[in-house]
Amino acid sequence: VYKVAGKMFAATDAACTKISLKCSDESFLILTETGAAIPAPYLARAKWVQVGPKSLPDAELKGRINQAYAIVRSGLTKKVQASLPPMPG
Repeated sequence: VYKVAGKMFAATDAACTKISLKCSDESFLILTETGAAIPAPYLARAKWVQVGPKSLPDAELKGRINQAYAIVRSGLTKKVQASLPPMPG
């Protein structure tokens, strides 16, 4: 499980063959409708998707993980956000 300030933004299975991550409403629809991802078990109602190996190019997957981090980070209080290191580039 990957967290920022105690809030989860991504998770993998034990073998790291699947990754679940938070995404925007628009990304959730795009990824699930195109078949690039499936709604994440138990977390789909919160707009989480699950991707398998090679379902997304590495660069896109990295971008989606950064987006998940940014979404969860933006939901934190301003005080907590200020105490965190700068956003990764």
